[in-house]
Amino acid sequence: MSVMGGLLPGTAPLRGRAGLEMVVRPFDHRRAAAFRGISDARPAAPVHAVVGGTPAYRREFVRGDVPSGLDDFDEWVIRTVLNAEGPLFREARYLLAEETEIRDPSLYHSVLAAVADGNTTSGGIAGYVGRKSNEIAHPLRVLEDSHLLVKEPDLFRPNRSYYRVAEPLVISWGPSTWHDSGARDLLTAKGFDTRDTVLTCCSGAGFGTEAASDVRLVTIDDLYA
Repeated sequence: MSVMGGLLPGTAPLRGRAGLEMVVRPFDHRRAAAFRGISDARPAAPVHAVVGGTPAYRREFVRGDVPSGLDDFDEWVIRTVLNAEGPLFREARYLLAEETEIRDPSLYHSVLAAVADGNTTSGGIAGYVGRKSNEIAHPLRVLEDSHLLVKEPDLFRPNRSYYRVAEPLVISWGPSTWHDSGARDLLTAKGFDTRDTVLTCCSGAGFGTEAASDVRLVTIDDLYA
């Protein structure tokens, strides 16, 4: 990936000569389930959570092994992802090693941890990881390019911006707030503006089939419909 990524930028020989740049993305959860031949959404969802939608993780890296059902998911993880003799076991470190721009993986993990812990400005992130602001400029850019961080303008402070982790917000709550509007109150108390937000909850895991009037209730099957 680092070789292909270096063909076009900066002073590269092909700079300005390319007619098409096609970025190949992993399959989404529905296409990945179809590609793996998993028709049941219950094992498809946790499999996608573990290995995503990379096509090679269907055959080459696991020898075509897919869980036969939800009951087989744990054993599938043990015999594929956690199997020290399988290629998936060391895949993460190999991918990091191929990224020539990532010279200190621990620093990138620390930057992500800083943002996840509520430090959203470059100064706050630098203070969290114990570095100067100019020393984290490059990691921030790489994490942005990798779609792990998102930089957005600060609506309350002009000419300023903040960072957030590029993942959907997921908050769990128990049955005591499932049947009322406690979820929205919880988010508001944490500083989130939910006035234009449709709260969507996935039923199951021992919860009932009812929700507050301002909460949309879906099932695992709805996610794959």
